[in-house]
Amino acid sequence: MPSVPIRTALVGRDAELARLREQLRGVLNGEAAATLISGEAGIGKSRLVGDLTDSARGDADVLLGRCIDLGRAASPYGPLIDVLRALVEARGANDVMASLGADRLSRAAILLLLPELVGPDTPDLEGKAPPRELNDGSGPEQLVSAITTLLRVAADKHPLLIVIEDLHWADEGTLIVLTALLRRIAGARVMVVITMRDDGHRRDPARRFAVESERARVLEGMPLSRLADDDVRAMIAELVEAPIDPEAFDQLLERSEGVPFFIEELAENASAPLTDSLRDVLLARYDRLDDLTASLVRVMSISQAAISHDVLVRLAGLPEEQTELSLRDAIAAGVITIDETDRYSFRHALLREAVRSELLPGERTRLHRVLAGILQRTAEAGGQQPPLPELAYHWEQAKEYEKSFVASLAAMQEAASKFAYAPAAYFGELALERWDEVDAAAEKTRIGRVAFLEQLALVLRDAGKTTRGLAVIDLALQELTSENDPVAHARLLRQKADYHSYMGWPGREPLITEALAVLGSGDDNHQLRAELYSLLASMQMRAGDLQEAIATASLSLRHAQRSGDESQQAIAYNLRGASLASAGQVQAGIDDYAKALPLASTGNSLMWLHANYSDMLNNIGRYHQAVEVAEAGLAIAQRYGVERTTGAIMMQNLIDPLLELGEIERVEQLLWRGVDTHAVRMQRVYMVSSRVRSLAWRGHADEAEKLFRERELPLQQTAELERQVWYAVLFMEITIAIARDDFATARAAIERMMRDSGKRTGSQRRLLLEAAWVLAECRARGEDTTKLSAEVEAAWREQTQELQDPDCTRVLLGLLEPGESPLNEAVTAAASKSVPRIFEVITRIELIRHQIATGDRPGAIDTSRSAQSFSQRLAHAALEHRVTELTRALGLGNGTTAANKESLLTPREQQVLDFVAEGLSNRQIGERLYISAKTVSVHVSAVLRKLGVSTRTQAARSALVTHQPRSEGDR
Repeated sequence: MPSVPIRTALVGRDAELARLREQLRGVLNGEAAATLISGEAGIGKSRLVGDLTDSARGDADVLLGRCIDLGRAASPYGPLIDVLRALVEARGANDVMASLGADRLSRAAILLLLPELVGPDTPDLEGKAPPRELNDGSGPEQLVSAITTLLRVAADKHPLLIVIEDLHWADEGTLIVLTALLRRIAGARVMVVITMRDDGHRRDPARRFAVESERARVLEGMPLSRLADDDVRAMIAELVEAPIDPEAFDQLLERSEGVPFFIEELAENASAPLTDSLRDVLLARYDRLDDLTASLVRVMSISQAAISHDVLVRLAGLPEEQTELSLRDAIAAGVITIDETDRYSFRHALLREAVRSELLPGERTRLHRVLAGILQRTAEAGGQQPPLPELAYHWEQAKEYEKSFVASLAAMQEAASKFAYAPAAYFGELALERWDEVDAAAEKTRIGRVAFLEQLALVLRDAGKTTRGLAVIDLALQELTSENDPVAHARLLRQKADYHSYMGWPGREPLITEALAVLGSGDDNHQLRAELYSLLASMQMRAGDLQEAIATASLSLRHAQRSGDESQQAIAYNLRGASLASAGQVQAGIDDYAKALPLASTGNSLMWLHANYSDMLNNIGRYHQAVEVAEAGLAIAQRYGVERTTGAIMMQNLIDPLLELGEIERVEQLLWRGVDTHAVRMQRVYMVSSRVRSLAWRGHADEAEKLFRERELPLQQTAELERQVWYAVLFMEITIAIARDDFATARAAIERMMRDSGKRTGSQRRLLLEAAWVLAECRARGEDTTKLSAEVEAAWREQTQELQDPDCTRVLLGLLEPGESPLNEAVTAAASKSVPRIFEVITRIELIRHQIATGDRPGAIDTSRSAQSFSQRLAHAALEHRVTELTRALGLGNGTTAANKESLLTPREQQVLDFVAEGLSNRQIGERLYISAKTVSVHVSAVLRKLGVSTRTQAARSALVTHQPRSEGDR
């Protein structure tokens, strides 16, 4: 049956529609686009989208998803499931599943959302639970990765226009997927258009998503303003046949305030007296319906979602013929429309809200009860899973608390299985609230109260509700005293320790110790004991209690072998290997890693293995190998879709050795990819060190210190628990001080390290080399460093021989005890792969000083030229500054003579200079080179400094430009 909606020519949105169509043309040519259309209710967001989709059909597959107003009971991934089902309808199930190839994890993730696709074409998964890998911590990100991958691959065959309506009602899972999708569609033929009311609080999840996405420049904002007077006049002319007198127009203009939906409603009643109530305006069409049709419309208003014909007939309780007649009248009156899925919906959400307010309280309760029953029976008759979020919502509104409890519990478990933790937490809390009121129903659920609380606590943790989650765990522990279940007791204590670990809180180790004590000394529960011992070993290792960690990891390994769990064995070997290496038994640690690798089979064990192994290799100076292992780990994180969340630690472990190798540009590219806002606190903490060091490297001391101070509290809290973080905090302080040329502060930090009574671990090794540089600079400023130098050397000697790399030892001694022979040996040793690249410059700086002091000017000139070449290649601001000072002291100027200009710029700086000569802005250059505008500004500053010029125009005229800049007329 055709709908007869009120649809005039689009008025006052020419610029917006033109921009959307321009974006669509770009998408057809491979330039992805994403736009957020925002504005108040009734402003015309959906109408604008409708004109776009009408013009797009044929050129692109239009995939529409709508968010539904169920409050906190939002259906997990609701609009995205609509989008995926639209894709299946457009392409066919076989084509959609074939897009994922043989990736079983991605296929399983999609089938979690579209269970109707499980069948003969998916025999590897039919009738089975999701693969174990989806439940080992990587599941949420794997689901995100699967959706984004599927849409990108689908767009390769035919462009996609994805529309998400009413984002202000979206669940958190939808926002997480959209966050990832917007960052991964670059170069794909995908256009995403989102509509959202702009009247939400800035802390609302949807509003926060919009702000962060626009700030990251992955989403273009398109706010819709109210119509101007001329546009209102034009719109009224489209709507009303007879002209409206000026006084009536002025009244209509004043009442509508330029909001298109209100203009339509007021124009519909232009011949009647204007009412004072907005509600009366919205109900004007409804009031003209006959009683039977008005009753049908009221009944329909109980459903927030569009409603099918069969369900509406049963809900209304009228003969089907009468229902159809009334529907025709409601559609003709512009109250009801038919959507693209052949379901009935109100013409506007505001209209549905106004009609719903006409229901009597008892009428609302009855209709919620009837609709819930219809939805449940319809699903059961078709052998389908009922829409649990809607059922829980309607049963709760109907005050049918037993049925609400059963549906809420099932909805929690379903949402958690799809990794939609925010709605799962809501439904779990609702079930807990009703538990004591519905004893009979609780008994039928076949889950004990303590087991339920344990599940709910996990859901709350993953939803980020840590305080509430801890309260639920404590409640479960209180109730366990009468149940005498040591295994459940131990699991809850372990979960409480996990909470503390995720948040960087103290008290983790006593909780694990208590859990082991609860289990007793029996020879049973090997899997749980292995997990508990591995957690304890990890805590001991991070605290610097290395011998205890080695012994505890060995206990974990023994129980893991008894349980037969190879992944847990890999984790135990991993922890023991890391602890051995940090204690100086490097080869023994490497041997344990070799045993762990073939046993690691889950995403969790693989990523943990690569994270710890790459960190260990970095600590012992095997930087190239550390990069290889971290890259392999990052590839695993990408495979499981966790690169920007839990994979953040892996990215940190890749960045650290890259910094030691002097690859600052690659570091900046990795940092630009960033970490998702949904990453837990500890993952964000670990990334701070890399960001601070890279900013300081470029000479941005103020930015580095600002970032450090913003994160100082969680850093210090974590440093109290983890020795490696304590050293990292110290390293950041020293790095910032060096960037400020404040070596007195850097020296004070070194003294603090030497006086500290805490455990010394392998993390100290790199800082001792940094200490040698700091003391060399202090000595050059006339300070007495004899005593502190001796302490640093003694600390180096106290390390095991395996940690005293010969080349690093030569560098350290050359800086602490300068002389011609030690310094020449240090310069030679600095070229070794085991020595951080910055020491190729640092050792030469000290040699230049020695040569100047001993009157060897020719030698100093040669060394300064060599130092200048290395410092320019590294682009380390502090070292470049120091080399420039020494070069000038030798009377060589700034070293940018015509003879050496050809090798002055790095390849990336040359690219930037060429684009500057073309007249491109920093943002445009960044888009060409796939780097941030801030990174471009760093390169531009370096180019200006090296060329000895002060403006971009002067740089563009340089002889180093490899092609001629365009004239003003060409730009």
